Amino acid sequence: MLNQQPGVSINHSSIISREAPQTAVPLFIGYTESDDHQDLVEITSFEDFRIRFFNDLLPTEQYSKFYYSIKHYFDNGGQSGFVFSLGSEVKGGWLAIQDKFTPLIAKVEAEDSISLLAFPDIIKLETLADHLLAWKHLLAVCQVRSGLFAILDTPDTPIIAQKELLNAEIPGDNYGAAYWPHLETHYPDTYAAANPGTEATNIVVPPSAAVIAAIQKVDQGKGLWCAPANVTLAQVNNPTRSHYGFIDQPCEIAVNLIRDFPGRGTKIWGCRTLSKSTQLVSRYVQTRRLLSYCEQQLGLLGQQFVYEPNNELTWYKLKGLVNNWLYELWYQGALAGDIEDDAFQISLGLGETMTQEDILAGRMLMTIKLSPLAPAEFIEFSLVFAQ
Repeated sequence: MLNQQPGVSINHSSIISREAPQTAVPLFIGYTESDDHQDLVEITSFEDFRIRFFNDLLPTEQYSKFYYSIKHYFDNGGQSGFVFSLGSEVKGGWLAIQDKFTPLIAKVEAEDSISLLAFPDIIKLETLADHLLAWKHLLAVCQVRSGLFAILDTPDTPIIAQKELLNAEIPGDNYGAAYWPHLETHYPDTYAAANPGTEATNIVVPPSAAVIAAIQKVDQGKGLWCAPANVTLAQVNNPTRSHYGFIDQPCEIAVNLIRDFPGRGTKIWGCRTLSKSTQLVSRYVQTRRLLSYCEQQLGLLGQQFVYEPNNELTWYKLKGLVNNWLYELWYQGALAGDIEDDAFQISLGLGETMTQEDILAGRMLMTIKLSPLAPAEFIEFSLVFAQ
C-alpha cells in the first residue's frame, strides 16, 4: 500500500496554462573506464571528470564518445554537473543495462538540484527498439519530481531518426526534446595519442552535452523562459549531415535541428519538445521547463504552511507569498501580459477553491493560472516597392 504523508503536491489540473537556484544542472549518463563510482558524482570541470572516471588518462575508443561529449560540454561553457557511470563493460543492448538505470529514480529524486538529463552513450544501443526504451526510461525519470527535463540524442542516420520521431508513441513526451544531427569536433591529436595506430581524425559526438551548455547560457543570460535556440555552438567543425537530408518540412515533427550557417557558425535551430501537441506548455522546451520550475518553487513556498491552521489568515499569507514570487517572475519578463492580472491569477479560499469537506480532510487547494510567452519561430517580411 502506498504510504502517503502530508505535504505539498502540485496537480496539473490546477495549473491552467495558456500556457533561485541554478535552473540547468545536468546529469550525464555513460560508460567510463573507472567504474568505482556507483552513485551520482558531482564534477566541476573536465579535469575533475577525467581524474575521477578515467584515472587522468586518455580514453580508448570504446569510451571516447562519452569522454569527448563531456569535454565538448565544458568547451561550450558548461558548468558543474553530475555523472552517473554505467560501469566499464560496454554492452549494446538495453536489457543488458536497464538494471543499472533502476537506482537512478531514487537518486535523482533525492538530488533536487539536478534539472537536466542526458545519455550520450545511447548511441551505443544496437537497435531502434533499444533506443526508444532508453528514451522512455529517461522521460519516466523526469516525472519522479518537478523540475526535470531530458535532452535526447537521436540516431545520426536521417531515415532512422525520422522514423523514430514520426511513428513512436512515447509517454511523457513533453518532458524531453530531441536534437539532430551529431557534431564533428576538433579533438584529433588527443584521440590519436590514446589509440596508437589510428590516424588523427576529427571526433564525432552526439549533441546533447553541447545543447545543455547552450541551455545554461540562455538561462543565465536571458532566463529559462527564453528559447534555447539560435545559439552558436563552440568547438564544432560542422554537423555530420545537412538538415536538407532529414525531412522537407522539419517544423512539422518534434525534432530540433542543428544547422551550419556560413559566416554565422553552427546553431541550435529549434525549441520543440517531443510532444505533437499544439498547446504551448507541451510544445516548447522553455514553456515546459518554466512550468516545471514554477511547480518546484511554489511547492517549496507551500511547505512552510504544512500543519498551519487551514483558515483565512493562512490563506492570506500563502497567497501573498505566491503573488510576490509570480510578480517578480512576470517583472523579469517570464510571463505574457501588460498588467499583472493578465500574466497570472491566484485563487484560494472557502467557496473559491475549497469546500468545507476539503478543509475537514486537511486539504488546502490553490489554483494558479499562468500565461507563458510564445516564441517567434517564423518571421515573415513583406516588401512593397513603391513607384
